[in-house]
Amino acid sequence: MMATRPHQAVTRIRFAEHHAARLGRRGRSDVIPTGHQSARLRDLLVGLLIETGDPRDAVAERRAAFDKQPTIDNLRPLLATVAETDRDETPTEWALTVVRDRVAQQPGYLPHLIDALHHTGRDDEAWHTGLARLDELPTRQRVELLHRRQQGHPVDVREPYRALVNAHLLDSHDKRRYDTAITMLRHLRDAYAATGETDQFAKYLDELRGQHRRRPPFLAKLDAARLHPGR
Repeated sequence: MMATRPHQAVTRIRFAEHHAARLGRRGRSDVIPTGHQSARLRDLLVGLLIETGDPRDAVAERRAAFDKQPTIDNLRPLLATVAETDRDETPTEWALTVVRDRVAQQPGYLPHLIDALHHTGRDDEAWHTGLARLDELPTRQRVELLHRRQQGHPVDVREPYRALVNAHLLDSHDKRRYDTAITMLRHLRDAYAATGETDQFAKYLDELRGQHRRRPPFLAKLDAARLHPGR
């Protein structure tokens, strides 16, 4: 009975993926339940393959899933399965090559590349790759990228933070733009403080007030935040 279960799981995964593809062609690209079902079934299949003595096939299933869709959600289980099965494999470089190549073809995979680089300890590459294409990253990931870099290289994040502050202040479609800008300014203040250059941050704040003097609501929030070192 146990021997037939991996085959049954494979069949159900393939059906779910085929169903999702058909709905996608019909304009239903947001079929999230099907994708989640596929992931759960794959986890079941991999577990069964390991239990029945087929660790090589378990890893192969993870690699096939990542090759098809190189996302961080597929990378984590791939590396975990390799570690669990003690396979003498080094999938990390292969996986990073796959996602780098995918980004070259489909830029929308860039956030997954940044996450993959961080997950595998390639923080420097993640920083330089993300910084060069900061506008293409979601806000959450931009902040995370800068926060990680700030820990050991506070000088590196000053200009990017200043650019983000300005971008948020000019984003008239974001109702929380001023609050977000204040949050960025707090991080920027910490970056200057880390090198003992709070006077430079104070100078920047004065310049910022002058540039946005026609935005009283922002200036009021800036005063309330009490970010200026000399006030």
